[in-house]
Amino acid sequence: FIRIDWEYHVEQLRHTDEFQKRYHMTEASFNKLLDMLREYIEMNKKQSSCSSRGNVPIIPEVVLASGLRFLGGVGFAELADIFGHSTSSSKRIVDRFLTAVNCCPGLLLKLPSTSDELKNHADQWDNLSSAFGLFHGVVGAIDGWLACTNKPSSRDATNQTDFFSGHYQRYGLNVQAVCDSKLRFIYLSINSPGKTNDARAFQRCDSLQEWLDKLPEQYFLIGDNAYQLNSTMLVPFQGSQKRNDINRSFNFYLSQLRIRVEMAFGRMTTKWRIFRKNLDFSLHKNTIIIEVAAKLHNYVIESDGVHFNCSSGEMSIEDFGVETLELGPLENRGYLPSSLDKDAQKELDQKRRNSIIDEIRERQLLRPEYNVIRNNDANL
Repeated sequence: FIRIDWEYHVEQLRHTDEFQKRYHMTEASFNKLLDMLREYIEMNKKQSSCSSRGNVPIIPEVVLASGLRFLGGVGFAELADIFGHSTSSSKRIVDRFLTAVNCCPGLLLKLPSTSDELKNHADQWDNLSSAFGLFHGVVGAIDGWLACTNKPSSRDATNQTDFFSGHYQRYGLNVQAVCDSKLRFIYLSINSPGKTNDARAFQRCDSLQEWLDKLPEQYFLIGDNAYQLNSTMLVPFQGSQKRNDINRSFNFYLSQLRIRVEMAFGRMTTKWRIFRKNLDFSLHKNTIIIEVAAKLHNYVIESDGVHFNCSSGEMSIEDFGVETLELGPLENRGYLPSSLDKDAQKELDQKRRNSIIDEIRERQLLRPEYNVIRNNDANL
């Protein structure tokens, strides 16, 4: 095999202005990430020389480049052709990359814990809403995502049907995630098969539950109707409850904020195109791929200074560059939100929501006219 000349390769990409397109981040961010991961991806020269029959050792730049191209949807055989090593080496290189990202302390997902961190998160969410201050105390938006996979092997799963989502007619994993106002994931858990609804998967998020139990009373998460309304979770009105204008206004302004987690999933699966098809590895490796993709999603937002601003409440996920996916029985987004559990809506604590409703009445903060007209037209 003829190893790629990395410096010449980069120079070509600079000349054609395609580095970011190939590696899904700027060259500066690539080099910064390389420094963060170097100690985990540096090859032992002696071992590498022996395993590659005297060929030049694979350099850290190629390990990182191979991993990013893999997440971008490039297969092992194509990676071998691009970088000049065997297909089996591509698999080992990608595994090394995945392990490195998961081991790197600078890429860990972190829930806000200190009073300053919580206040900062809440203030940032406030700045997104056109009803400034109405939902003060939001520190994250939560949602579930069905990460589509092939049918797991009998070695991986004793009950393979647990991974089949009847709602989407696909196998997958239920991914629970919380994002901040900048679409960065601050929590992610893959603890349930695709058949599990969000309410149950959420209850299995032990570390998140512990964090919520310690959350000061002025702070809370926002989610959809898959989650239960209580003192630490605010959800929309549904069914007959949303027929009056006040409750619809509540849902409108809550949606302005809650859509951020849908955008986060959408942006991640658009950037890392490996999710455009079913993950076809072991359950363990599929889980690692999802975790790594979430961490690097955050990294790109922070390192490249990506901003996603929306306060109209009228934007859909597609308005933010998320492409549609034409697979299976549905035309859907670049991610599949896990199915809703209608029985989950047991209103355990309405105090916070009722106080917000009272404020909407006092401020006469009804939905914008364009939203009323659009919804009326949709019901004709």
